[in-house]
Amino acid sequence: MTIREASAQWQGTLKQGSGRLLLGSGVFEGAYSFPSRFENGPGTNPEELIAAAHAGCFSMALTAILGAEGHAVENIHTIAKVHLGATTAGPTITRIELETEADVAGISAEDFERLAQKSQGRLPRLAGAGRRRNHHAQGEPHSSMKRKEKTNDPGIDHRHRLGQALRRDGGNHAALQ
Repeated sequence: MTIREASAQWQGTLKQGSGRLLLGSGVFEGAYSFPSRFENGPGTNPEELIAAAHAGCFSMALTAILGAEGHAVENIHTIAKVHLGATTAGPTITRIELETEADVAGISAEDFERLAQKSQGRLPRLAGAGRRRNHHAQGEPHSSMKRKEKTNDPGIDHRHRLGQALRRDGGNHAALQ
């Protein structure tokens, strides 16, 4: 089993203090603070790192599934938006939205959507955490171009919009947002 590590150091009070987040690999170190986490202050925050991890995992899972189906992936770009809200339990991740665009030659919009949905089940899960925060998206179409899926966790949903079926060079450009 692979074990990854990161660390955080904090100095001072909650609202006036600040800290540093450091990835174990050393490729990223960033400042964080109350304003960077709960307001729009400069610096990073734990939720931004969760978003980066989620986007990276989804892009890799989708690449693997597309490749296994014989589709050559030119490029995949995923943006994850982590929503942090206040609940009675305290600060809570209430939703994670994924927006993905991919250049994949010769794939239909329907096949791309099907394989993107299949990718949801390939993402890592939290074992022994009481409930899963991610994936196993299920839902019904709102229209022919939009889907809103809800996970088994009532607080998190994934929104996907499919569009731009063809590029000018004749290849398919499917966008899952």
